[in-house]
Amino acid sequence: MGVDACIYCKTKDGKAPDLCDSLPIGATIIPANECAPEGATHEIDQSWRYYGPGYARGPWPRIAAILMSLFACENIETVWYFGDCYDTDKPFTPDRVHEYNSYYMANGDRPYR
Repeated sequence: MGVDACIYCKTKDGKAPDLCDSLPIGATIIPANECAPEGATHEIDQSWRYYGPGYARGPWPRIAAILMSLFACENIETVWYFGDCYDTDKPFTPDRVHEYNSYYMANGDRPYR
């Protein structure tokens, strides 16, 4: 069993983020559940594995597209991205997207092929 990707956000107005068709097929926006970080209003429901430095297994280009769309959304206050086995409520930042992008461009998923 692998580590699943978790993507949550908090909106300024409580409404769902307006991602204007930016969600890839298989991803939907749902209300945050009881496992969400404190303050999260919505979850991006998807079935992907987590991707990050040291665990390069999930579809980072799809995950990054969602994270970048969330950060570009006017009513987003906070974004969280982590693996389901990590206990964290630390918000994800645009700088971390850049960090993970650099890791992906240098490594892709090669460590796990």
